Amino acid sequence: MQTSIDTTAPYRKDFRSQMYYKIDAGILQYDRIDISAFWGFASLRDSCFSILAGLCERVGNSIQKKGKSNMNIKKITANNTEIAVVNNDEVCISDVQSALDFMISVNHETGNHSIIINKEAIVEDFFILSTRLAGEILQKFITYQFKLAIVGDFSGYTSKPLKDFIYESNHGKDIFFVSSEKEAIEKLDKA
Repeated sequence: MQTSIDTTAPYRKDFRSQMYYKIDAGILQYDRIDISAFWGFASLRDSCFSILAGLCERVGNSIQKKGKSNMNIKKITANNTEIAVVNNDEVCISDVQSALDFMISVNHETGNHSIIINKEAIVEDFFILSTRLAGEILQKFITYQFKLAIVGDFSGYTSKPLKDFIYESNHGKDIFFVSSEKEAIEKLDKA
């Protein structure tokens, strides 16, 4: 019997174990369906469950290492808006995957979708628009409905496209580049 997997569906089906799984934003989700027809294949079933358990453990440990040990996260409330404030001297967003891990960690620890982060916690290539890193990372924040305020001094950047990007972002409702935490709180509260 030949098996095929529908790659267009959000869930993939592994026909051998009759498990549906989805990997998105560093999270593995799976739903068990009727495997009674395969109950006799205990070794195959057990192998599939052990592989999934191992993967879940590795993803969880990765998120825990990146999320808890490196970041100083505090939760504040401004008017009726809860905001997570992340202060970190080390780079914690260096690529798209680390941005996803960051969002998951902050949301797991605080339950917030509004985040303030200092500029030093983002890799410097982010501010070079030709790398396309800023667009890819910020698109993930928007896709997963997070609001982000980046706090720092942006006056040292001379790139006109970057200045235009910052200007347009600050006139939007999801991403803000500001000079102080107070200004970030005001922007996220109004968003």
